[in-house]
Amino acid sequence: MADKKPSSVKVGKDGTPKTLSQIAKKYGVTLQALLTANPSIKNANKIKLNQNIKLPDTKKMPGSKGSPYGRMSKVQMAMLRVENKDKGKQQAVTARLRGEVKDQGAQTTPTDKVAKVVKASKTNIDESVAAAKEKIKNAVSMPMPRPKTMAQKVKDKDAIAAARARAKKLKEKKNSNNSRTTVASRISRRTGRKTT
Repeated sequence: MADKKPSSVKVGKDGTPKTLSQIAKKYGVTLQALLTANPSIKNANKIKLNQNIKLPDTKKMPGSKGSPYGRMSKVQMAMLRVENKDKGKQQAVTARLRGEVKDQGAQTTPTDKVAKVVKASKTNIDESVAAAKEKIKNAVSMPMPRPKTMAQKVKDKDAIAAARARAKKLKEKKNSNNSRTTVASRISRRTGRKTT
């Protein structure tokens, strides 16, 4: 028969760990749920030996089970570290964690308001998908273009070849004009006269 979880423990007594996060880990609850069940704790890092800690009822508080740091951000964890000597920040984070559970409910259990919004958005998505499928089903399909005949393909090749030949002639003409201008400009520089 499995051991029943006690409703409260004393810090440091009978093998109970000495920190809230260790207690939360041992009993499989989140640190937020532990803080919510113990509103008298103002700073999660300042608990005393033999202090009575209430354990949250996981049946009454869904989402309280899990990793001790389940809902906490990295910033909140850093502020709660023992190395952080700023007691004001530690108290602020402790109050914030407790407030999040009271305001928003447990992480895994949406509040009624959130549940309604999620349900409404899923309904809207389903309706949009159904409408899109209906549109596709009723859409008039465009006729496929007819493949080109051999004569059209030859004509296209001839047109491409003629365009390339014209481009080549224009390029050669431009290059020849540039070379004449360059020779004339050299002569004018030597003699000091302008060429026309």
